[in-house]
Amino acid sequence: MTIRRKRREAPGRPALPWVRPIRAMDRRRFVKTAGGVLVAGQLSACNDVPGSTTPTGPTGTTGILGLMVTGLEPSATSGGTVTVTPVDAPGATQITVPVPVSGVGETTVPVGTYSVEYAAPAGHVLAPGAANPQNANVVEGQTTVVDFSVAVVVAPGTLQIIVTGLGTAATGGSAQITRTDIAGQAPITVDVPTSGTMATSLVPGTYDVNYVPPGGFALSSGVTNPQSVVVTSDSTVTATFQVALANSGPDIAEISFEDGTVGSLQDNVGGAAQGTVISTDAARGTRCLQVDYGPTPVSEGGVAINFKMAGAERIDTWIRFAMKHVGRPTAIQKIWRVQGIEGVPKRGLGTLTLSGSSSSDAVFSWFWDDHDTGGGSRVEVNIDDIVNEWHWWEFHHLSMPGQPLRIEIFVDDVLLLDEQSPVVNSNNQMMQNLIFDGTLNLGNTVDFAVRFDEFGISSTKMGIPA
Repeated sequence: MTIRRKRREAPGRPALPWVRPIRAMDRRRFVKTAGGVLVAGQLSACNDVPGSTTPTGPTGTTGILGLMVTGLEPSATSGGTVTVTPVDAPGATQITVPVPVSGVGETTVPVGTYSVEYAAPAGHVLAPGAANPQNANVVEGQTTVVDFSVAVVVAPGTLQIIVTGLGTAATGGSAQITRTDIAGQAPITVDVPTSGTMATSLVPGTYDVNYVPPGGFALSSGVTNPQSVVVTSDSTVTATFQVALANSGPDIAEISFEDGTVGSLQDNVGGAAQGTVISTDAARGTRCLQVDYGPTPVSEGGVAINFKMAGAERIDTWIRFAMKHVGRPTAIQKIWRVQGIEGVPKRGLGTLTLSGSSSSDAVFSWFWDDHDTGGGSRVEVNIDDIVNEWHWWEFHHLSMPGQPLRIEIFVDDVLLLDEQSPVVNSNNQMMQNLIFDGTLNLGNTVDFAVRFDEFGISSTKMGIPA
């Protein structure tokens, strides 16, 4: 075993005459050879003069300096190194030698006091509280042992946080990261940049990630918060959150027609919505809103029933109403339409239509209007199956900036359609106007009516009223 020597002789004392380098020994043999003299955590003098702390004996007498390192990983390829420096002979030779992978070894040295400094191998560190260097008194014919404890360095893992929907937010919000597999851990707070993506290194373990959106934004419906993640060494785990601009309008609007009026529903110029409140039918209560249609041989027909939200635009919205067809059209009817901010390109955010065919395949469909590249998607409801019956329709509409629009359509609380628009919302459009029972296309040949009840607009799912 190679020994690096820095030889410099002290006056009146020979250079450190190493008899043999540190050699590997198994622990059982080491204890036996050392005569049971193991000094744990500190060194004590083993001296042939009672009460003395200064080694005695003729010049050139030797003792054994032993080393025991605990905590080395079984796969370690090195036990580290140890540097031994004479303390009571200033200027004497200092020697650094490698430690066997077993962590146990010994070397013969002249009697005296030594400073023993240990350097842990790669992938290890000294255990917390371990003294380093340590002093050892070596006496003639005896073994003095110096103990060091090490801990294996655990490679960190990476937690990545991704937040979508921030748009032009001034900040990205923040997240609190709390380790949960060890009790009593304090949370770590990290800031999320406006890009919405950040990463941080963590000790392997289980963590809760609690995201706090920036001012003016809220978590989108259905997003889990906090999220539990497991961080492992040398790998990346991701927690993803979606936000939207916080609704600036009222949380919910309910229009039931029980007072005999159309409430806050308007026509196209700000007056009361068209249609007639009747007291002979209702989904709930005693009144509903009825719109009557006749044939359209020359021009398209339609009425103006709007719910306007100018100044209180919405990104994440639930719309619910009860609807009943009394008879059915033979031309395309636009049942419900979503419009974005007036004056901003790509205002059309989606339309529910009824094909109105005189055949038996007259179904409802959803079209993305200005965010579409082709035909609509069928909502698996045939008008002939529900004509002359009340049914509850609920729509979850999302218009996240820079992302595809999304629609969920429930009929009688059963999800029938869940899809995204083919075109992203590049103009950052938000819901501003809802149009109910709009255009009836050319070609209708019959009289029929559509009845509405219990309009509701909310930031959360409403379901069927009790």
